[in-house]
Amino acid sequence: MTGGRASREEALSPIAVTMFTTINRWVEITGQEPPEVEPGSPLAGDARKSKSLQVAHAAWTGVVHSVDHLHALRALLIQAQVLNLGAPYTLARSAMENAATTVWLLEPAQRPERLRRRLKLAHHEAWEEGKLHELLPAKAL
Repeated sequence: MTGGRASREEALSPIAVTMFTTINRWVEITGQEPPEVEPGSPLAGDARKSKSLQVAHAAWTGVVHSVDHLHALRALLIQAQVLNLGAPYTLARSAMENAATTVWLLEPAQRPERLRRRLKLAHHEAWEEGKLHELLPAKAL
């Protein structure tokens, strides 16, 4: 088969095929409702201590954003067949940053540290939003 989607994917390395297949599965997973926090789990305890800034919600958001960027990378390379100079690297970097932030957020065994990291992440997000408001004219908001 020439020129079709199958031939484009067949031209990829086995590692890339596995990666893109995995991305497709994650797109299906992240397209559903977020998973419930298991009662009695460390994340349930975190939620009791911080109802408005939940560690589990931030972690799920990081996973969703990471998968979204990987899915966009797949669409760019496989479906659109476009190899931009920098866009694939920007998408891959954003996916890695979101995944790494999720791991960083969930890694501590101690609740106070997970909650501190969640607060630090919220502070950073608020700071970034403030910078955006400085750049945009008031009409745009």
